[in-house]
Amino acid sequence: MAIRRITWLWRSCAALLCLSLLLPQANFAGEVDEPAAIQARLQRLEDLESIRQLLMDYGRTLDGRDFAAYAALFAEDGEWIGGFGRIQGRAAIQAEMEKRLGVAPQTPGKTNHHLFMNEGIEVDGDTAHALSKWIFTITGEENRPALVYLGHYEDELVRDGGAWKFKRRMVYGDIPFADPNAPQQ
Repeated sequence: MAIRRITWLWRSCAALLCLSLLLPQANFAGEVDEPAAIQARLQRLEDLESIRQLLMDYGRTLDGRDFAAYAALFAEDGEWIGGFGRIQGRAAIQAEMEKRLGVAPQTPGKTNHHLFMNEGIEVDGDTAHALSKWIFTITGEENRPALVYLGHYEDELVRDGGAWKFKRRMVYGDIPFADPNAPQQ
């Protein structure tokens, strides 16, 4: 009787092992984890992280007055639309930023900073859309940070040479209100 139980136990374990090897693995959501599905999910996560890095690099290069690197974040025919007007093409974007903001590094203690948050990103193959918030601060009274503007970006992004770039970046001022589509004065 004991031998039968042991034999039955071994056969049951062997049957379960065979089933577990033959059946596709399922994730917690009940979806089948096929290699193509895993690759697609991994690509989506990599795209989201690359786009988040692009958004952060925008602020870093802008505040660092590195307008060559800043312009390189845009597709060759990329467009920046905001308080300076509508600027298209990397060379034009770089030239306009240098003209408006200068090329000298910021002076310590007399700096301004852009803060970015609340990004929402939707990826669709080699294109994506993003919405994010921004705050522009300066050194204020008593050497304290002072909020100057609050706004949001509406971005069209494109995969360009394997890297995500801005196809169009629209800069909206929310407080005070500034519509980038309004005629420039």
